[in-house]
Amino acid sequence: MKIFNKKRLRLLMFLHAITLILWLMAKPNFFIFKNTPFLALAQISGLWAATAVSLNFVLAARLGVVNKFLGGLDKAYLLHAQTGKIAFFYMLFHLLLLLIDALPSTKLALSYIIPFIDIAYDMGKIALSLFTLLLVLTLIIKLPYHIWRKTHQLMVLPMLFLLFHTLLITSDVSVYMPLRIWIVGIVSIGLTLYVYKMFIYPIYGPKYLYVINKITDMRTATEIILKPVNKKLNFEPGQFVFVQFISKKVTQEEHPFSISSSPARNYIRLTIKKSGDFTNKLSLLEVKEKANIYGPYGHFGQRALTGQKPLIFIAGGIGITPFLSILTYLSENKIDKKVTLFYSHKMGEALYKNNLKKLQNKNINIILHNSNSQGYITAEKVLKTTGYQRPLIFLCGPIGMMKSLSQQFQALGIKEKNILFEDFNLKK
Repeated sequence: MKIFNKKRLRLLMFLHAITLILWLMAKPNFFIFKNTPFLALAQISGLWAATAVSLNFVLAARLGVVNKFLGGLDKAYLLHAQTGKIAFFYMLFHLLLLLIDALPSTKLALSYIIPFIDIAYDMGKIALSLFTLLLVLTLIIKLPYHIWRKTHQLMVLPMLFLLFHTLLITSDVSVYMPLRIWIVGIVSIGLTLYVYKMFIYPIYGPKYLYVINKITDMRTATEIILKPVNKKLNFEPGQFVFVQFISKKVTQEEHPFSISSSPARNYIRLTIKKSGDFTNKLSLLEVKEKANIYGPYGHFGQRALTGQKPLIFIAGGIGITPFLSILTYLSENKIDKKVTLFYSHKMGEALYKNNLKKLQNKNINIILHNSNSQGYITAEKVLKTTGYQRPLIFLCGPIGMMKSLSQQFQALGIKEKNILFEDFNLKK
């Protein structure tokens, strides 16, 4: 389970390489590395900061082509979280390297950190200060989700000041047109996609209006069944949606939830774990209240439905939801595919236990695993129990469980490309 797999790493390296090559082309010679190495590294890190921030906004825009390339929206969001951190460190290194290069000139060093000396430098100082503040709020302080989301949306502010800093400062960007076009271009794309995501997507995105048909309090989770008001959402088993409930009883931000029902139904079933202020209040919603549904997203079920390899599903807790959708679809359509589901749960928290038992047939095997009495599931036990040769393994559940099992399976010879996972832990 790597955030930076080969494909994502190549994307980062490709964008960084273009920026570096254009910066090198702007130089009359490479003596800058010999004469002022710290200044050279400061310039590179500054340009890479602009590159990383721009990519950050692209990854957050929910673009289908980007999600498909990276393996799903959850993978794009994981990379989005990391590129934000990378951009911050580039900005920090940019300042530190400039300070080192300025020494022993105290006056020049101070101009990089004291405000109101140079407007171009001030733009950079504001960008770094805002970035630092917002990263602390979004990554370190445990804010309620609706507040965290609003602070996260303010990341556009340091982006703007970074753009102003890049355009105003006397640098290679100002004198070498190809580099200027590249930096201004990627930043403009990032800002355009921010505007799209904030103002256009909520109105013209893949939006469907649904009405709540039934609500069931399942003690540790809330089951919500929604029916379309007009157009029905078409989705594949194992996909997820973003849901905005139109009710005064909950906050109005969108949240991602897996669909636990089959695509063949004329409704959508969401099974949502009670894990915070928002999810704990969902049982207060009322029948006939409406919800905006955005999606569908995710590629989790696609590989499960294609090819001939046997399938191993491992669910932890609420991670059972996408598997319910996939297994119901396989059963309904009598698809000849060997599947074994291991459902790890705590005492009394096995959701849809009776439904799962009904899905068992000659191809589908359901194994309930009580972690209180049986301990953690291990990869060795899973492979020994199934006896499958070269299976595809699907993981959905707590991040610790997925990381541990992924490492165990790889240690036993399962290739990383044959281990798929879904991760909605967006606040990374």
